[in-house]
Amino acid sequence: MTLYSLIISAGLSRRMGKFKPLLNFNGRPVISNIIDKLQRVSDKTIIVTGYKEEEVRNAVTNGLHYSDLNDKLTFVFNPDFESGMFTSLKRGIEAAENCDWLLYHFVDQPHLPENFYSRFINEIEDTYDWIQPSYCGSKGHPLLIKQNVFDLILSENDDSTLRKIANREEIKKKIWNCGFREVLEDMDTAADYERLKM
Repeated sequence: MTLYSLIISAGLSRRMGKFKPLLNFNGRPVISNIIDKLQRVSDKTIIVTGYKEEEVRNAVTNGLHYSDLNDKLTFVFNPDFESGMFTSLKRGIEAAENCDWLLYHFVDQPHLPENFYSRFINEIEDTYDWIQPSYCGSKGHPLLIKQNVFDLILSENDDSTLRKIANREEIKKKIWNCGFREVLEDMDTAADYERLKM
């Protein structure tokens, strides 16, 4: 099985007021924290950039902790990033055509513990197309998406949403009731950032 990870790091971070991917989190940029954990479980990590593309690329490549990690990174630029996150998801999906499963990760969850990821990928079963963590009955993120869902995503208009894909009857979903409260938390605002970085 080939597993890729996808991080969307293209938006303007309007609600935060500061550019989320490059905020300091545990002494490193937010995006670098996420990559370090994803590379331990995935064969390749795809980073979709848009706003401040060069700054993101430099922050990631200048702060690599593992000598071989550069070979496991792919940067994809989305020129339409201001049109919404779904356009960035589609650009990332296009670059992930050779994998069996994709771990789709938002850039606003740098606080997920490292052991979450190994537990999460152990939930993969080929009888499902979509695996999503939940905590106390509430669905969270990130997501595991099987390759056969990729074409469904790419066939949607750029103004569509992943929620619309999830509601399609042909998608076989597995909801993993995990013990990680962090799957429900994200870093959308300055207050979220201050709370989660503690």
